[in-house]
Amino acid sequence: MTRGWRRVAWGLLPLLGMLATAQAHQVAATKHRLDIIEQPGHTYRLKWSGERTNLRAVFPPGFEELPAAPDGSRRVRCDRALSGQQVSLEGFDGNKQEVLVRTVLQNGRVQVEILSGDRNAFTILASPTKWQVALTYFKLGVDHILTGTDHLMFVLGLILILSSWRQLALAITAFTVAHSITLALATFKIISVPQPPVEAVIALSIMFLATEYAHQLRGVPGWTSRWPWLVSFSVGLLHGLGFAGALKEVGLPQAEVPMALFTFNVGVEVGQLAFVAVVLSLFFVGRKAMKRQPEWLPVAASYAIGSVAAFWFVQRTVAIFWPAA
Repeated sequence: MTRGWRRVAWGLLPLLGMLATAQAHQVAATKHRLDIIEQPGHTYRLKWSGERTNLRAVFPPGFEELPAAPDGSRRVRCDRALSGQQVSLEGFDGNKQEVLVRTVLQNGRVQVEILSGDRNAFTILASPTKWQVALTYFKLGVDHILTGTDHLMFVLGLILILSSWRQLALAITAFTVAHSITLALATFKIISVPQPPVEAVIALSIMFLATEYAHQLRGVPGWTSRWPWLVSFSVGLLHGLGFAGALKEVGLPQAEVPMALFTFNVGVEVGQLAFVAVVLSLFFVGRKAMKRQPEWLPVAASYAIGSVAAFWFVQRTVAIFWPAA
Protein backbone atom coordinates (compact mmCIF):
# COMPACT_ATOMS: atom_id res chain seq x y z
CA MET A 1 0.00 0.00 0.00
CA THR A 2 1.69 3.22 -1.16
CA ARG A 3 1.14 6.90 -0.51
CA GLY A 4 -0.60 7.08 -3.89
CA TRP A 5 -3.24 4.65 -2.68
CA ARG A 6 -3.83 6.59 0.49
CA ARG A 7 -4.43 9.85 -1.35
CA VAL A 8 -7.62 8.49 -2.85
CA ALA A 9 -9.14 8.54 0.64
CA TRP A 10 -9.30 12.34 0.66
CA GLY A 11 -12.60 12.09 -1.18
CA LEU A 12 -14.04 10.10 1.70
CA LEU A 13 -13.08 12.55 4.42
CA PRO A 14 -15.47 15.40 3.56
CA LEU A 15 -18.28 12.87 3.68
CA LEU A 16 -17.24 11.84 7.17
CA GLY A 17 -16.99 15.49 8.13
CA MET A 18 -20.58 16.06 7.05
CA LEU A 19 -21.56 13.33 9.50
CA ALA A 20 -19.81 15.03 12.40
CA THR A 21 -23.01 15.70 14.28
CA ALA A 22 -24.17 12.09 14.02
CA GLN A 23 -24.68 10.31 17.31
CA ALA A 24 -21.92 7.80 17.93
CA HIS A 25 -22.37 4.22 19.09
CA GLN A 26 -26.06 3.88 18.44
CA VAL A 27 -27.40 0.46 17.59
CA ALA A 28 -28.80 0.49 14.06
CA ALA A 29 -29.33 3.55 11.92
CA THR A 30 -32.82 4.11 13.32
CA LYS A 31 -34.30 7.44 14.36
CA HIS A 32 -37.30 5.81 16.02
CA ARG A 33 -37.59 3.23 18.77
CA LEU A 34 -40.58 1.48 20.27
CA ASP A 35 -40.42 -0.41 23.57
CA ILE A 36 -43.25 -2.89 24.21
CA ILE A 37 -43.12 -3.74 27.91
CA GLU A 38 -45.27 -6.53 29.36
CA GLN A 39 -46.96 -5.78 32.69
CA PRO A 40 -49.25 -7.86 34.95
CA GLY A 41 -52.68 -8.83 33.67
CA HIS A 42 -51.66 -9.11 30.00
CA THR A 43 -51.16 -5.35 29.92
CA TYR A 44 -48.53 -3.84 27.65
CA ARG A 45 -47.01 -0.37 27.77
CA LEU A 46 -45.77 1.17 24.50
CA LYS A 47 -43.03 3.75 24.83
CA TRP A 48 -41.73 5.66 21.80
CA SER A 49 -38.37 7.43 21.78
CA GLY A 50 -36.29 9.25 19.18
CA GLU A 51 -37.69 11.57 16.55
CA ARG A 52 -41.42 12.24 16.38
CA THR A 53 -43.27 9.81 14.12
CA ASN A 54 -46.80 9.18 12.93
CA LEU A 55 -46.32 5.41 13.00
CA ARG A 56 -48.75 3.41 15.10
CA ALA A 57 -48.50 -0.10 16.53
CA VAL A 58 -51.41 -2.38 15.56
CA PHE A 59 -52.34 -5.41 17.68
CA PRO A 60 -54.47 -8.49 16.90
CA PRO A 61 -58.27 -8.38 17.42
CA GLY A 62 -59.29 -8.56 21.05
CA PHE A 63 -56.82 -6.03 22.44
CA GLU A 64 -58.37 -2.98 24.07
CA GLU A 65 -56.97 0.48 24.68
CA LEU A 66 -56.38 1.58 28.27
CA PRO A 67 -55.85 5.07 29.68
CA ALA A 68 -52.35 6.34 28.99
CA ALA A 69 -49.62 5.73 31.53
CA PRO A 70 -48.50 8.65 33.77
CA ASP A 71 -45.66 9.41 31.34
CA GLY A 72 -48.13 9.61 28.44
CA SER A 73 -47.20 6.30 26.86
CA ARG A 74 -49.89 4.13 25.30
CA ARG A 75 -51.25 1.01 27.09
CA VAL A 76 -53.19 -1.96 25.74
CA ARG A 77 -54.68 -5.07 27.39
CA CYS A 78 -56.10 -8.42 26.30
CA ASP A 79 -57.41 -11.62 27.89
CA ARG A 80 -54.44 -13.56 26.50
CA ALA A 81 -50.71 -13.14 26.36
CA LEU A 82 -49.11 -11.38 23.42
CA SER A 83 -46.63 -14.23 22.93
CA GLY A 84 -47.29 -15.93 19.62
CA GLN A 85 -49.25 -12.93 18.35
CA GLN A 86 -48.28 -10.61 15.52
CA VAL A 87 -47.68 -6.88 15.98
CA SER A 88 -47.37 -4.50 13.04
CA LEU A 89 -46.59 -0.84 12.44
CA GLU A 90 -48.77 1.27 10.17
CA GLY A 91 -47.87 4.59 8.56
CA PHE A 92 -44.64 3.90 6.67
CA ASP A 93 -46.27 5.02 3.39
CA GLY A 94 -43.34 3.83 1.30
CA ASN A 95 -40.69 5.87 3.14
CA LYS A 96 -37.30 4.41 4.04
CA GLN A 97 -37.36 4.98 7.80
CA GLU A 98 -36.58 2.13 10.18
CA VAL A 99 -37.88 1.46 13.68
CA LEU A 100 -36.10 -0.57 16.33
CA VAL A 101 -38.77 -2.48 18.28
CA ARG A 102 -37.71 -3.91 21.64
CA THR A 103 -40.13 -6.26 23.43
CA VAL A 104 -39.55 -7.02 27.11
CA LEU A 105 -41.64 -9.85 28.58
CA GLN A 106 -42.30 -10.39 32.28
CA ASN A 107 -40.14 -13.52 32.27
CA GLY A 108 -37.16 -11.30 31.42
CA ARG A 109 -36.84 -12.31 27.78
CA VAL A 110 -35.93 -9.55 25.33
CA GLN A 111 -36.74 -9.62 21.63
CA VAL A 112 -35.34 -7.02 19.24
CA GLU A 113 -36.63 -6.39 15.71
CA ILE A 114 -35.95 -3.74 13.08
CA LEU A 115 -39.08 -2.89 11.08
CA SER A 116 -39.46 -0.83 7.93
CA GLY A 117 -41.87 -0.34 5.05
CA ASP A 118 -40.62 -3.58 3.50
CA ARG A 119 -41.14 -5.54 6.72
CA ASN A 120 -43.61 -3.89 9.03
CA ALA A 121 -44.73 -6.82 11.22
CA PHE A 122 -43.25 -9.47 13.49
CA THR A 123 -44.40 -12.21 15.84
CA ILE A 124 -43.60 -11.89 19.53
CA LEU A 125 -41.94 -15.10 20.64
CA ALA A 126 -42.22 -16.55 24.13
CA SER A 127 -38.79 -18.09 23.68
CA PRO A 128 -36.75 -17.11 20.59
CA THR A 129 -34.48 -19.86 19.25
CA LYS A 130 -30.71 -19.55 19.39
CA TRP A 131 -30.64 -19.05 15.63
CA GLN A 132 -33.13 -16.17 15.84
CA VAL A 133 -31.11 -14.52 18.62
CA ALA A 134 -27.86 -15.00 16.70
CA LEU A 135 -29.24 -13.54 13.47
CA THR A 136 -30.84 -10.56 15.20
CA TYR A 137 -27.73 -9.53 17.13
CA PHE A 138 -25.45 -10.18 14.18
CA LYS A 139 -27.50 -7.70 12.14
CA LEU A 140 -27.44 -5.22 15.02
CA GLY A 141 -23.64 -5.49 15.17
CA VAL A 142 -23.25 -4.84 11.44
CA ASP A 143 -25.69 -1.91 11.53
CA HIS A 144 -24.00 -0.47 14.59
CA ILE A 145 -20.49 -0.40 13.19
CA LEU A 146 -21.51 0.90 9.77
CA THR A 147 -23.35 3.83 11.39
CA GLY A 148 -20.65 4.53 14.00
CA THR A 149 -18.98 7.48 12.27
CA ASP A 150 -16.32 7.99 14.93
CA HIS A 151 -15.29 4.35 14.82
CA LEU A 152 -15.04 4.36 11.03
CA MET A 153 -13.07 7.59 11.14
CA PHE A 154 -10.53 5.98 13.46
CA VAL A 155 -10.19 2.95 11.19
CA LEU A 156 -9.76 5.22 8.16
CA GLY A 157 -7.07 7.11 10.04
CA LEU A 158 -5.19 3.86 10.61
CA ILE A 159 -5.36 3.07 6.90
CA LEU A 160 -3.98 6.52 6.03
CA ILE A 161 -1.09 6.37 8.48
CA LEU A 162 0.11 2.78 8.14
CA SER A 163 2.33 2.09 5.15
CA SER A 164 2.20 -1.70 4.85
CA TRP A 165 -0.32 -4.50 4.80
CA ARG A 166 1.42 -6.14 7.75
CA GLN A 167 1.11 -3.02 9.91
CA LEU A 168 -2.55 -2.58 9.00
CA ALA A 169 -3.37 -6.24 9.72
CA LEU A 170 -1.59 -6.00 13.07
CA ALA A 171 -3.42 -2.80 14.01
CA ILE A 172 -6.87 -4.12 13.03
CA THR A 173 -6.26 -7.38 14.91
CA ALA A 174 -5.17 -5.53 18.06
CA PHE A 175 -8.18 -3.26 17.80
CA THR A 176 -10.52 -6.25 17.47
CA VAL A 177 -9.03 -8.10 20.44
CA ALA A 178 -9.18 -5.02 22.64
CA HIS A 179 -12.76 -3.99 22.01
CA SER A 180 -13.89 -7.63 22.33
CA ILE A 181 -12.36 -7.74 25.82
CA THR A 182 -13.99 -4.59 27.18
CA LEU A 183 -17.31 -5.33 25.47
CA ALA A 184 -17.46 -8.68 27.26
CA LEU A 185 -16.28 -7.28 30.62
CA ALA A 186 -18.86 -4.49 30.53
CA THR A 187 -21.67 -6.77 29.35
CA PHE A 188 -21.10 -9.18 32.23
CA LYS A 189 -20.82 -6.19 34.62
CA ILE A 190 -17.25 -6.98 35.64
CA ILE A 191 -16.42 -3.35 34.90
CA SER A 192 -18.71 -0.34 34.76
CA VAL A 193 -17.73 3.02 33.30
CA PRO A 194 -20.08 6.01 32.70
CA GLN A 195 -20.77 6.39 28.99
CA PRO A 196 -20.32 10.19 28.51
CA PRO A 197 -16.63 10.26 29.57
CA VAL A 198 -15.94 7.22 27.38
CA GLU A 199 -17.42 8.94 24.33
CA ALA A 200 -15.37 12.09 25.04
CA VAL A 201 -12.11 10.14 25.30
CA ILE A 202 -12.93 8.27 22.06
CA ALA A 203 -13.15 11.65 20.32
CA LEU A 204 -9.84 12.62 21.91
CA SER A 205 -8.24 9.46 20.50
CA ILE A 206 -9.29 10.47 17.00
CA MET A 207 -7.74 13.91 17.55
CA PHE A 208 -4.53 12.11 18.55
CA LEU A 209 -4.61 10.09 15.33
CA ALA A 210 -5.13 13.23 13.25
CA THR A 211 -2.13 14.84 14.95
CA GLU A 212 -0.03 11.74 14.31
CA TYR A 213 -0.93 11.89 10.63
CA ALA A 214 -0.12 15.60 10.38
CA HIS A 215 3.33 14.97 11.88
CA GLN A 216 3.91 12.04 9.55
CA LEU A 217 3.22 14.27 6.54
CA ARG A 218 6.08 16.46 7.77
CA GLY A 219 8.41 13.48 7.98
CA VAL A 220 8.09 12.87 11.72
CA PRO A 221 6.83 9.32 12.44
CA GLY A 222 4.60 8.97 15.48
CA TRP A 223 3.54 6.23 17.86
CA THR A 224 0.92 4.86 15.46
CA SER A 225 3.42 4.17 12.68
CA ARG A 226 6.05 2.79 15.07
CA TRP A 227 3.79 0.77 17.43
CA PRO A 228 0.49 0.32 15.57
CA TRP A 229 -0.65 -2.58 17.75
CA LEU A 230 -0.14 -0.59 20.97
CA VAL A 231 -2.14 2.42 19.81
CA SER A 232 -4.90 0.29 18.26
CA PHE A 233 -5.18 -1.93 21.32
CA SER A 234 -5.39 1.03 23.70
CA VAL A 235 -8.05 2.82 21.67
CA GLY A 236 -9.88 -0.46 21.05
CA LEU A 237 -10.44 -0.80 24.80
CA LEU A 238 -12.30 2.52 24.74
CA HIS A 239 -14.39 1.61 21.71
CA GLY A 240 -15.39 -1.66 23.35
CA LEU A 241 -16.88 0.33 26.22
CA GLY A 242 -18.73 2.43 23.66
CA PHE A 243 -20.13 -0.70 22.03
CA ALA A 244 -21.20 -1.97 25.44
CA GLY A 245 -23.12 1.23 26.12
CA ALA A 246 -25.01 0.89 22.86
CA LEU A 247 -25.77 -2.78 23.49
CA LYS A 248 -27.00 -1.98 26.99
CA GLU A 249 -29.62 0.37 25.53
CA VAL A 250 -31.14 -2.48 23.54
CA GLY A 251 -30.70 -5.18 26.14
CA LEU A 252 -29.72 -8.83 25.92
CA PRO A 253 -31.95 -11.91 26.14
CA GLN A 254 -31.29 -13.33 29.61
CA ALA A 255 -31.24 -16.94 28.44
CA GLU A 256 -28.88 -16.29 25.52
CA VAL A 257 -26.45 -13.61 26.71
CA PRO A 258 -23.25 -15.36 25.48
CA MET A 259 -24.78 -16.10 22.07
CA ALA A 260 -26.12 -12.55 21.64
CA LEU A 261 -22.82 -11.01 22.73
CA PHE A 262 -20.76 -13.24 20.45
CA THR A 263 -22.88 -12.69 17.35
CA PHE A 264 -23.09 -8.94 17.98
CA ASN A 265 -19.29 -8.84 18.12
CA VAL A 266 -19.04 -10.93 14.95
CA GLY A 267 -21.40 -8.50 13.24
CA VAL A 268 -19.21 -5.58 14.33
CA GLU A 269 -16.14 -7.29 12.83
CA VAL A 270 -17.86 -8.16 9.57
CA GLY A 271 -18.99 -4.55 9.19
CA GLN A 272 -15.51 -3.28 10.01
CA LEU A 273 -13.83 -5.60 7.50
CA ALA A 274 -16.37 -4.61 4.86
CA PHE A 275 -15.49 -0.95 5.42
CA VAL A 276 -11.75 -1.66 5.15
CA ALA A 277 -12.34 -3.67 1.97
CA VAL A 278 -14.33 -0.85 0.37
CA VAL A 279 -11.73 1.78 1.26
CA LEU A 280 -8.83 -0.31 -0.05
CA SER A 281 -10.78 -1.08 -3.22
CA LEU A 282 -11.27 2.65 -3.76
CA PHE A 283 -7.55 3.14 -3.23
CA PHE A 284 -6.80 0.56 -5.90
CA VAL A 285 -9.26 2.04 -8.40
CA GLY A 286 -8.10 5.56 -7.66
CA ARG A 287 -4.48 4.62 -8.11
CA LYS A 288 -5.27 3.42 -11.60
CA ALA A 289 -7.43 6.42 -12.49
CA MET A 290 -5.56 9.31 -10.84
CA LYS A 291 -2.00 10.26 -11.63
CA ARG A 292 -1.56 13.28 -9.40
CA GLN A 293 -3.18 14.91 -6.39
CA PRO A 294 -2.55 18.45 -5.07
CA GLU A 295 0.02 18.38 -2.28
CA TRP A 296 -2.18 20.36 0.08
CA LEU A 297 -4.93 17.73 0.16
CA PRO A 298 -3.25 15.35 2.64
CA VAL A 299 -2.72 18.23 5.08
CA ALA A 300 -6.33 19.32 4.64
CA ALA A 301 -7.44 15.76 5.33
CA SER A 302 -5.55 15.60 8.63
CA TYR A 303 -7.07 18.92 9.72
CA ALA A 304 -10.53 17.75 8.65
CA ILE A 305 -10.29 14.65 10.84
CA GLY A 306 -8.89 16.68 13.74
CA SER A 307 -11.55 19.38 13.46
CA VAL A 308 -14.44 16.92 13.45
CA ALA A 309 -12.93 15.03 16.40
CA ALA A 310 -12.36 18.29 18.30
CA PHE A 311 -16.01 19.21 17.77
CA TRP A 312 -17.06 15.82 19.14
CA PHE A 313 -14.72 16.18 22.11
CA VAL A 314 -16.12 19.57 23.12
CA GLN A 315 -19.70 18.43 22.56
CA ARG A 316 -19.27 15.27 24.60
CA THR A 317 -17.29 16.96 27.37
CA VAL A 318 -20.06 19.53 27.80
CA ALA A 319 -22.56 16.67 27.96
CA ILE A 320 -20.72 15.20 30.96
CA PHE A 321 -21.48 18.25 33.10
CA TRP A 322 -24.66 19.46 31.38
CA PRO A 323 -26.40 16.36 29.95
CA ALA A 324 -29.32 18.34 28.59
CA ALA A 325 -27.10 20.85 26.74
